[in-house]
Amino acid sequence: MEFQVRSGMELIPRAECLALLESQHVGRLGFLVGDQPMVLPVNYGLEGGVIVFRTGEGAKLDAARGNKVAFEVDDLDADACSGWSVVVQGVAEDITDLDNWFAERLRAVAGPPCVPGVADHFVRIAPSHISGRRLPADPRSKNVRRMVLPSWVPGDPSARSPA
Repeated sequence: MEFQVRSGMELIPRAECLALLESQHVGRLGFLVGDQPMVLPVNYGLEGGVIVFRTGEGAKLDAARGNKVAFEVDDLDADACSGWSVVVQGVAEDITDLDNWFAERLRAVAGPPCVPGVADHFVRIAPSHISGRRLPADPRSKNVRRMVLPSWVPGDPSARSPA
């Protein structure tokens, strides 16, 4: 087991990162829209270490297609202060019209999206880099008191100010 000295988090080996990616079905796609970062959830499949998801025409497809993206999957337990996170970096490629056996296999594992609407494009992310971190359970976590934030929203005249 290798740990990051500064954070105390366990570094997850690549093979385990792939197994963790395979254990989930929803991840977060990070990309740029113009000069602004955007992160959106997507259903995905994994085949041969390649991530594939379905999407429709629009900003996500336009911004991601042919560009560097990040993809993150995690499983966290807030009560135990433990969990893991895997981040994949690579280039998103629209494989909707590719005619080869691997593209066909990827399209088959993509699965249906959870959101309604047309999702007739298949996008793959071939990883250029995969990293994972695990936060071990903190035995003191049972004694941690969670902060409760007020429901006050600045600028909302119907809400009472916390002052």
